[in-house]
Amino acid sequence: MRQLEKSLASLVIVACVMASGAIVISLTKPGAGDRSSLFLSTFASEEALKGFVEDSMQNQRHSYGIGEQPMLTPKSPSSDSDLSHSGTNVQVAGVDELDMVKTDGQYIYVANSTGVSIVRAYPPELLSNVTFIDRSYLGPFVNDTMSVYFTGLFVLPGKLITVSCAQDLYYWRTYSPTEAYVAWAPTEQWSIVSVIDIADPAHPTLEYTAGVTGWPSSGRLVGDTVYLVTSDTIGIWENRTLAPRVLEGSIAKDLSLSKIRYDPEMKDAHSFTSILAVDTSSRTENCESIITGYSSTMYMSTASIFLTVQKWGGMRVMAGSASLAPEDDFGSTTIYKVAFDGLSMTPVASADVRGWVHDQFSLDEKDSYLRVATTTSWSNQSSAVYVLDENLHLVGSLVGIAQGESIYSARFVDDTLYLVTFRRTDPLFVIDLSIPSLPRVVGELTMPGFSNYLHPMDKDHILGIGSLDGNVKISVYDVSNPTAPVEAAQWVLEGYSSSYAIYDHKEVLYDGGLGLLVVPISGYSWSYNGSMDSVNGEFVFNVSVDNGIELRGIVTFGQNTNYYGLRRALYIEDCLYTVSGSTIKASLLSDLTEVASLVYDDSSSYYWRAMV
Repeated sequence: MRQLEKSLASLVIVACVMASGAIVISLTKPGAGDRSSLFLSTFASEEALKGFVEDSMQNQRHSYGIGEQPMLTPKSPSSDSDLSHSGTNVQVAGVDELDMVKTDGQYIYVANSTGVSIVRAYPPELLSNVTFIDRSYLGPFVNDTMSVYFTGLFVLPGKLITVSCAQDLYYWRTYSPTEAYVAWAPTEQWSIVSVIDIADPAHPTLEYTAGVTGWPSSGRLVGDTVYLVTSDTIGIWENRTLAPRVLEGSIAKDLSLSKIRYDPEMKDAHSFTSILAVDTSSRTENCESIITGYSSTMYMSTASIFLTVQKWGGMRVMAGSASLAPEDDFGSTTIYKVAFDGLSMTPVASADVRGWVHDQFSLDEKDSYLRVATTTSWSNQSSAVYVLDENLHLVGSLVGIAQGESIYSARFVDDTLYLVTFRRTDPLFVIDLSIPSLPRVVGELTMPGFSNYLHPMDKDHILGIGSLDGNVKISVYDVSNPTAPVEAAQWVLEGYSSSYAIYDHKEVLYDGGLGLLVVPISGYSWSYNGSMDSVNGEFVFNVSVDNGIELRGIVTFGQNTNYYGLRRALYIEDCLYTVSGSTIKASLLSDLTEVASLVYDDSSSYYWRAMV
């Protein structure tokens, strides 16, 4: 056990002040700062909005965002089918996440950049293409001069909700004496939510369209309401105001100033982070926008939306010929909390924590407490855990965890945080959060390799997917004794291999009741005669507490499937469906015998294509 007494030091408030061309960092207490008393104001006029933006741009130094780049429900709550089937691998039960593949238990819906394929999936003998939803289903606002690409889906009984991004392009040509130059100038970008009636999947019809300027960042579905978070770089656009714009029918209008909020302490504000809520039943919407830095990670519980904004101190900040000391070498994260109830969205609090979050699994809300795990610095790394109350007031912290290491994965399960860090050694920490004011490390496991993704199996076991010496490693951790966690089972593909599942949890299919785990893996492995064989496909495992991890088989699509950019697995009844960028295969869950195969998209390119 590492020395953790230092972790229970007094709490910290981080204040960053711009001065003399350098960032000066004042540590007045170590961890999170209460900022809710300042919170988010609105603008009285567009002149005030422009003044705030101009002042912020003058103060900006360096700011970088981290892209965002789950609890599997055995039966999707959005289904109108009686057939047992899997849903998207999500973090919070009851909060669906935007994804490129969805199923309702009878049909599979697959999005790519140009549209959505509707495929009859069950029974597998009837696997067939039904229809294709393209840009023509996005409403009259999306005209023929726009570039359009689809970014994700939701499915409700009788409804398909698509999220797409659209923008016009200006084109001009200039000439020099020797050659011609061709250039494209982008205009404002739009995020479009389209609600499509699929009561008759062969003849879908558009019901409703809503939109806001910016590009889609994250999306969730709670009940019948879609919550889409968008980001839009602030700029002075020709022939339009500074404010974000929303669609009213097919007409673009400025978002009301009463819906635009700003943080007086945000010194590097350069983006509109907007939340568009769309009620798919009443065909109404609402939009709220906050002026922020780059919004990086969205976490959503069943009652609140949390947005994080990174504020970087830089790896080294120069002041003339001198640089700041390593202990000042850190960034901070601002967290905004927005309470929601249907279309009603109310910003209620904000706070700063030292460091940055790894991904959405670094945040969790329980009993009105927000728990946050961060990596706290660049040159002298360590990790920290902060507990904030419903107003984002700091109530507890644990700092100085894993000196010299950064967070590779985190998972909150009830009152416990499982944290994997990595640099020199590879520990799994078990952190007790049952007393919000006193988070504490109660157990630690040092092991070879590390887990990039953690998934709860039951109250005493955690599944980990990660890497060991350049190979995919899958682990089962026994945490029944939290003071002495053990790696109860592991599986490693020898040779060289990787899995996109360590970057995208939606590529993991896990069902504890079936003991089923499906993970995409690609690379090279050692064969029985000592040679290297290429491997690329969906690896299907039996996983159980009693029997560990057993590879049942591999569903392959060919050598180039990995490069198509889409890998998903789902099941309907007794059939496993694996989806690549062009093909769907249906195999029996019992022995992986292939039942049917379908090319749902025979496009020659799976990359984004401008439609002009």
